[in-house]
Amino acid sequence: MKRRASRLRAGALALAGAVLLAACAPDIVDKAAAPEGVGPLGDAAAEGFRAAPGFGEIAVVCDLPRNALGRKVDRRPEKGSARWELYDTRPGSTAPRAFHLTGFEDGCARRISASLVMFGSVELYELVHFGGLGAEGETGATDRAYRSIRAAACGARARTRPCDEAPLKRLSRSTAFLTAFPQKGNPRHLEMLVHDGALAATAVK
Repeated sequence: MKRRASRLRAGALALAGAVLLAACAPDIVDKAAAPEGVGPLGDAAAEGFRAAPGFGEIAVVCDLPRNALGRKVDRRPEKGSARWELYDTRPGSTAPRAFHLTGFEDGCARRISASLVMFGSVELYELVHFGGLGAEGETGATDRAYRSIRAAACGARARTRPCDEAPLKRLSRSTAFLTAFPQKGNPRHLEMLVHDGALAATAVK
């Protein structure tokens, strides 16, 4: 009887601990349907307070305290008022960990797991894909989404050539690429295209 009572008390304590952890976890919800071509990459992950989703998954994290985002390590645009801000929970580490991206219209951060995350500019994308460097063959979801975005910003004449300086400058204030590598030295990566307060598309390349 004493042994059974001990097991019951241990079970009750474990259940109480689980309830307490659930109450402390942030509100992680999928706010919208995944963009076209994203597949499971847009799914929210039911993770704990400091836990990171699996590589290629993007968790929508609401009501997360500012000091829990990590250290701000980059922003876009680099000058002026920032639209997008990237936070690292373990700066200087090369191990996979949680990164947070802010700047979305719903006020929620996006959490991804990676060992290295970096912004990519639309200016660089234009140079590589429309400046004669031979990358026109890219057909991922992020490439298709960017072509649609740039068509509205740069006009029909820019369909086969780099966007003019003035519209490209305006586009760079609202749009950025984010590249996340799962492990150091691994060329496989997650690419995110963010635009005007929303996740426009993602692709694993």
